[in-house]
Formats: sequence, structure tokens, C-alpha cells
Amino acid sequence: MALASRRPWSPPKSAFTGFRLPAEVIVVAVRWYLRYTAIRSRWVLPGT
Repeated sequence: MALASRRPWSPPKSAFTGFRLPAEVIVVAVRWYLRYTAIRSRWVLPGT
């Protein structure tokens, strides 16, 4: 039978395999990340 020769189903290696975010979402995320790290570096560096 054709069904017996099939391989068993296995989940993808990652939950995000084949998933793409819109470019606008990535740009906003990068801007927030850069803004947050700039603010955080001011807290950590003494004398600035």
C-alpha cells in the first residue's frame, strides 16, 4: 500500500521555520533595540 511506505510526520525543527515578518516590523524592532541599548549604556557607564 502507498500509505505504509510514507515516512511518519515530524514537526519542523523550529516553530518559526518558513515564517517571515514584514520589513516594517523588523525596522521598528531594531529601532527600539537600539534606543533601549543606548539608554541602558548611559546607566552603566559612569560619568556620562
